[in-house]
Formats: sequence, C-alpha cells, structure tokens
Amino acid sequence: MARKARARARSVGLILTGLMLGAVRSRRAFANQTPAHTKKEIKALNKKLAALDGKLAGFYTKSESDARYLQPSALMATTTQAPSLILDFTEGSVLTHAVTAPSAGTLLIWTNVTFEEDAGTPGDGPVHATVRLDGTAVGTVQESTSETDGFNASESIANSVATPVTAGPHTVSLNLESVEGVQVAIEGRSITTLFIPS
Repeated sequence: MARKARARARSVGLILTGLMLGAVRSRRAFANQTPAHTKKEIKALNKKLAALDGKLAGFYTKSESDARYLQPSALMATTTQAPSLILDFTEGSVLTHAVTAPSAGTLLIWTNVTFEEDAGTPGDGPVHATVRLDGTAVGTVQESTSETDGFNASESIANSVATPVTAGPHTVSLNLESVEGVQVAIEGRSITTLFIPS
C-alpha cells in the first residue's frame, strides 16, 4: 500500500516537473521567436513610412504632376492703409497700392472703405466702389448708400477680386463714385493683396 502511494506520488511529481519544464521552454521560445513574415511586414512598413516622409517633405516644394514649384516664399501678401479724411468727395480714387509680381500668377485683392455723409452738404445717395488694376476695372461694383438721419451715419463697402497678372509691377486702386453727386466724407480705407504663382 505504501509502495503504491510512493509510486503514485513519484508519477505525479514527474508529470508536474514535465509540465513546468514545458512551460519554461514555451515561454523562452515565444520570447525569442519572430516569425519570418512579421519581419517582412515590418520592413515593408518602414519602406512605406520613408516614402511618405519624402512626400510630406516635398508637399510645399514640388508638384508630383509636373515640375512647378509652390514654395511658401513665393506667396506674397502686402497691404496699404489710409486713416486720413477726404472731405467733399464725389468721385475718384481714394487709395492706391503698388505690388510687384515675381512671375505670372493670380492676384487676390481685398478692399474696404468707410464713409459718411458730408457735414457741409448732407444728403442721401448711392456710392459705388470699384477696384482697378493698372487702370482697368476688375471684379464687380459694390454699392452702399449714405443716409441723412439727423446725424452722421457711417457706411462701409468691401470688395474682393481674383485676377490674373503678369510678372512685374502693378498698381491697384480703389475708386469711389457718389452716383447722384452727393458729397461724402471718406474715412478709413485699405487695400490688401495676395500673390499666388501659376
């Protein structure tokens, strides 16, 4: 009886020892094993990431479809402002802005002007604002109306234009016209341009 118990205990011990050794071997094998296909996938992924880095680095410097360059330094924004008053105004240019395009491209133009009825000759009447590039009207005419409300009420007009330009110097002007000849007082005005190369 005792001999059988000892034999059974020895068998159980051998089984437990075998299980423990097998677990250790499996853990070591799992820690040290890297399947061949996983290495290939990692290598392919690294290659894709390197190619993506190259594309991102050249995103602002070279177009993939052709050899044109679009560098941030090629974009040029400039502005001109004038806060001084122009009294007894009816028609003409209220502000000019000089810009030189380094190459052919597109010129974005934003203008804004504030005016009110002239204190000396109050009256109601529409005022048109036109943007001119080198003397030629571009974009659409914008309109506002000076109104007599027993006090001087300011009005404003904003224009926005996108127009092609050639390389070289250009002059942008903001022209106003009091259509019915009512005199107005011109207040703050501005012209802002952004050049984008072709």
